[in-house]
Amino acid sequence: MLATHRSRALVTLPAVLLAMVSLAACATGGGGGRSRAALLLSDAPPPRPDCHVEPGPSPLPPISAIADSAGLFYGLTRLGNETGAVRQDTAYLLLSVRYDRDRRVSTVFRISSYLPEGAEAKVLGEVRRHLGAGPANTESLRLRIAFTRPMMVRVGRSERCPPPIGARIGSTRNSAGDGDVHIVPPKFHVVVLDNGQLGAVTVLRGSGDDEFDRALIDALRQSARSPGTIDGKPATMEFDMSVPVAGH
Repeated sequence: MLATHRSRALVTLPAVLLAMVSLAACATGGGGGRSRAALLLSDAPPPRPDCHVEPGPSPLPPISAIADSAGLFYGLTRLGNETGAVRQDTAYLLLSVRYDRDRRVSTVFRISSYLPEGAEAKVLGEVRRHLGAGPANTESLRLRIAFTRPMMVRVGRSERCPPPIGARIGSTRNSAGDGDVHIVPPKFHVVVLDNGQLGAVTVLRGSGDDEFDRALIDALRQSARSPGTIDGKPATMEFDMSVPVAGH
C-alpha cells in the first residue's frame, strides 16, 4: 500500500495531523490495480524495458514506522516557510532512501524535484535527520514530499534496473554434447558490483562439462560493462541466471 501523511503548513508549530490513506499493493510489484506511476510516485518512463518496480516491502510502511514523523513534519513545515516552498503549490521533492543489511540508512538522494533555489539540500538533510531503521529485507524505498496545503509525504517503491550482463551470451552447443557427455542448461548465481564488474560467480547447476562452464563464466566476465541501478543510481546486485543450450 501507499501511505499518505499530512500536516498543516503554518508559520508557527503545527498540530501534526497524520491522515493515512491505504492504497492496496500486492507483493509482486503490481498493486491491486495500482499503476506503475502510483507505486513509484512518478510518471517518468522506465529507463529500459527490463526495469521494474521493486516487489517489496508489502505492505509499504507508514512514515511513522521509518521516521520520527512528528519531528519530520515540523522540520519540513519550517523549511517550507523559510524557503517559500509552501507558497508554491507545485513544489515537491522525490527522493530515494537506501538501507544497509542492518536496516540503517546508508544513502538519501534526489530523484527529481521542483523547489526554490537552495531548498533541496536543506530538505534532504532534514529528512535524513529524522529517518530511522528501514523495514526488514528492504534495500530501498521512495519518499515524495509535496509542499502543498496540507503538506503530504508519501511512501512508495523503488525502481530496479538489472545489469545488462550476458544479454548476448547463449550456447549453440547441442545438448547431446560430445561423445558420452550430456549437456544441460547451466545455472549460475552471479554478483555484479556497483562499478559494473562481475564479482563472485557460483555454479548452481553445471552443464555436465566443466570446461564448457568455465568458458561461459569467462564470457560473462567479458560482458559485464555497467552496473544495475536502483532509482537511477548504481547498486551491487546478485541474482540467478541460466544459459540456454540447443535442444532444451
